[in-house]
Amino acid sequence: MSAWKRLRALFLRNQLDRDLDDEIRSHMELAIEDHMRRGYSPAEARRMARLKFGAIEVSKDAHRDARGIVWLEGLFHDLRFAVRGLARDRGFTLTSIVMLALVIGLNVAVFAVVNTMLFRGFHLVKDNSRLVYIQERYTITNGCCLLYADFLAWRDQARSFREMAFLGSRPVVINDNAYGTRDATPG
Repeated sequence: MSAWKRLRALFLRNQLDRDLDDEIRSHMELAIEDHMRRGYSPAEARRMARLKFGAIEVSKDAHRDARGIVWLEGLFHDLRFAVRGLARDRGFTLTSIVMLALVIGLNVAVFAVVNTMLFRGFHLVKDNSRLVYIQERYTITNGCCLLYADFLAWRDQARSFREMAFLGSRPVVINDNAYGTRDATPG
């Protein structure tokens, strides 16, 4: 059966069910007449016709499954059932809608932030895809952080980069022995 006929069957279900009932009724009447011509009584002819035809409701269900889109009809049935259930308990429905709105809004906000920070890069920087992050590994000799003097040496000798910037994430403590004071300045 073509997709167009299956889709049409979804919307013309009642008419197609009436047509199927009429067709089954006409087959039953023909079978009853055939058995009556063979000499059976009307009651016996009706019983023989039903035995010959089989389970009528099973045949109807098989015909409905063959002519329609079963999963789509099931989806419509489930949606109708869900709407009736939600209409019955309005407090639960309101709570569910509010919670869904909050969760969807939170997901959109988190996605927007993550998308901006991780995937799109910095707004004020031209050619974000060309940015490179360089980090010096932790070594025992040099302590925890990159020295600004090392950065200046890298910047002066760099030939592969157009520009370099220094980002210090931790404060560096400088001990001035001449004055005996400690001054915390960002690195």
